[in-house]
Amino acid sequence: MLRVGGEESRKASASLELGWIFRSLKGEDAALVLLEVIGRLPPNYEVPFLLRHLEGMAPPEIAEVTGLGPAEVRTALDGARRLFERELKRCVEGAG
Repeated sequence: MLRVGGEESRKASASLELGWIFRSLKGEDAALVLLEVIGRLPPNYEVPFLLRHLEGMAPPEIAEVTGLGPAEVRTALDGARRLFERELKRCVEGAG
């Protein structure tokens, strides 16, 4: 079941603090930038990142779905978040 925009995904995404991108870009442009940056994530980061921040899944759920261990999920989520934020900042600054 897709939970996009659900309470779980809002809670999961809150730690990314993406409000600044939506304040600096129009909605359509912001969405395109976010999709471009997500596409830059390595596959081992992209799937856990999307499951967490789009689907609102908890790390144990992600581990079950992907077959990764809990430590691997935590590492992937942390690495993906850092890379996503760095690439997003680079992309937005390059457009400005």
